[in-house]
Amino acid sequence: MDIVDNVLKRIGFEFDQEVGTYVHKKTNIPVTVYYDDSSGEIVLLDQVKIPYEVTSWRSTDWRKAAWDGIKGMIVRGSQAIGCAAGYVMLLASNSVNSIEELENAAGEIKRTRPTASPLFWAVDITMDAAKRAYKLDRNMDSVRNAVKEAADYILASDLILCQYLVQEGLKFIEDGDVVMTHCNGGSLSSS
Repeated sequence: MDIVDNVLKRIGFEFDQEVGTYVHKKTNIPVTVYYDDSSGEIVLLDQVKIPYEVTSWRSTDWRKAAWDGIKGMIVRGSQAIGCAAGYVMLLASNSVNSIEELENAAGEIKRTRPTASPLFWAVDITMDAAKRAYKLDRNMDSVRNAVKEAADYILASDLILCQYLVQEGLKFIEDGDVVMTHCNGGSLSSS
């Protein structure tokens, strides 16, 4: 079991075949971003179809994931966009043959949503991991593994931070309170 699956299960998610991604057992809310290791696909909650349909959108093509998934607003919210960008970088690393091609892909991914700062942060984290791995052994398989590890870190971190936000925030909220959010609009804008 990888780190993301472990975190998802520990905070109450289980895989839902009908939706095609992990769904929280108590709230029935799906994760917005996930990477399916078995198929090599990024899995996004298709927010274009909400509220009429709850379904996932999948792709192995990094350009399609970048332009349709991120720019096309299948995934929305800066945190979720950052998590998606990490996995779009993984898709790119799976399809390129050199570190230079991956750097070009990183530049293209950054152009999809220029106002979403977590997108830049995630692309930079994954690209830095790729460069470090490449510097060690000049092997693209090592690069792919490093990008996967960095992308998983980004998603797992966001899931954990959101869980702590819920746990700590509940201490201050009583039944009937009205909550106005700033920079975290809830589960659809984060992971």
